Amino acid sequence: MSENGLMSTVVDIPLIICDCQNNGSCDFKIVKTFGAKFSPVAACVCGPGYTGLSCEKDKDGCASRPCQTNCTDAPADLEVITGLAYQCEGCFDGYILNDNKTKCEDINECENNPCDPNAQCINSIGSYYCQCNNGFRLNESNKDICTDINECNENSHNCIQVCINLKGSFYCDCQSGFELRDGFNCTLVFDACSSFNLTDRKCDYGCRSVNNTPECFCKTGYSLTSDGLHCEECPETKYGVGCLKTCNCKGRALGCDKVEGCLCRSNWRGVSCEVDVDECVEGLANCRPDQICQNTMGSFACLCHQGFKEVNGTCANIDECKDATLNLCQQICVDTPGSYVCKCKDGFTLDNTTCQDVDECELDTSECQHKCINNVGGYSCGCFDGYTLREDRRACFKVLELCKNEHLNCSHGCTLVNGAEVCFCNKGFTLADNLMDCIECDKWNLGVNCSSWCDSLSDNTVDCHNVTGQCLCEPGRDGTKRDVDYNECDDLTYCPGSHVQCHNLNDGLAECRCTSGYEKKFNETLCTDVDECFDPLLTHCNSTSQDCINMDGTFDCLCKAGYKLGNSTTCIGEDIFIL
Repeated sequence: MSENGLMSTVVDIPLIICDCQNNGSCDFKIVKTFGAKFSPVAACVCGPGYTGLSCEKDKDGCASRPCQTNCTDAPADLEVITGLAYQCEGCFDGYILNDNKTKCEDINECENNPCDPNAQCINSIGSYYCQCNNGFRLNESNKDICTDINECNENSHNCIQVCINLKGSFYCDCQSGFELRDGFNCTLVFDACSSFNLTDRKCDYGCRSVNNTPECFCKTGYSLTSDGLHCEECPETKYGVGCLKTCNCKGRALGCDKVEGCLCRSNWRGVSCEVDVDECVEGLANCRPDQICQNTMGSFACLCHQGFKEVNGTCANIDECKDATLNLCQQICVDTPGSYVCKCKDGFTLDNTTCQDVDECELDTSECQHKCINNVGGYSCGCFDGYTLREDRRACFKVLELCKNEHLNCSHGCTLVNGAEVCFCNKGFTLADNLMDCIECDKWNLGVNCSSWCDSLSDNTVDCHNVTGQCLCEPGRDGTKRDVDYNECDDLTYCPGSHVQCHNLNDGLAECRCTSGYEKKFNETLCTDVDECFDPLLTHCNSTSQDCINMDGTFDCLCKAGYKLGNSTTCIGEDIFIL
């Protein structure tokens, strides 16, 4: 009704409710109705990490099965920050996780050259295969190795008379009295050997006609002597037809075969032993199941996975939480196998590795009856004028001019006791003699009005918290009674580096000792390899016939030039032999 007593027009304003949560936005073009008594509700367009009618649910990032193996859904609040809805925990063989652990990508195995030197590596999705060069075929038991095809034995050559096999190929030759014309055909020639009365009986191995002239020849691994008739075995460094090839084995061979050349050690192959064998790829390494294999030139290494270290013959988890330099957590660190996760104390929320204060007042999650005052990591309550806090420090009750006495200036707070105004102190404090100021509890008292005594005291206790009663121990001490020696060796990071063992010495001390074959040099903390070859007393090598070769954690004795291996430990003299 208007001022002049007339009826005014009723204006009916339609309302559409927006009930989206977690930063979801409303699409007012799409609404849902729930009957005439209720206002329509706009549809929600949810942001990253959330789903549901009101964007109230955490969206399952693993629902579409994006991972090859296990998938871990990211919490919605973390997805908003990182943009990552999930993380994968592993991949099938032949794949590796990308940097943000959301996708398994193909490993190009050919980058590590796993195939035989006589093959080409062909990468494929999730795997690879070796394609042998002409004249070679894949080994049936190991598909990474190519073996020579003996065309002569398999009769796959086109030689008319004599076939001679080579690595990866072959060549043709002719019988005595014939001459090779086009690489495989033989034509009859003048028999110089018969005409000049030079028969095979005078040649050690055989006679052939060269430009109508008789000439003796030798089998592979031999060469003619100066008289042109007899054959002698190739010297130690020579091999092949006529001993024309030289072994250049780079010190990686057991010897020089007079026909084949370098007899490479098991961890090398190739004409000159120039190709490193990848023991990890070929399954030749003897690493434990809890280790990973890493190829090195001429050998391999067995290493623990990331987040683990070698301890007494096994890979033990590294507790990153015990060493602040190994984790990025701001408040609470929780160790996990091979890694760690960060958490926050009550009153904080996790933002990656840092903890942000939760404003309980703004979120309306406090228990305050009247006023909420946000503090770092918590909150406190206040009351409207004319009210004061109850003993629970949350509810308020009405008082008449409570604590308005100009002579009563309380340090912490004021309350009524039997109708009288009195000051009170927070836990960990007690009233001073003036009954207004609050003073902190002494070293061993705690609680309300400092009425409690700190438990579990001992000579090794440094201090006691005046609120919680928690004891602070001397360095190297731990335990319920605070006088038990703490085993520093339980901390896997106490002794840094590798090839080291931790020994607890009691009395709050521990000692890091290097394993056999390693030592700590002056003013250094890490264990390094001992060069046994520098001190002859540390080796059993014979200085006359052997050279000492230092290796990681040990050494080896190799025969010098002019000596060869007699048994597993000694070298015996021979003609000069250089590889």
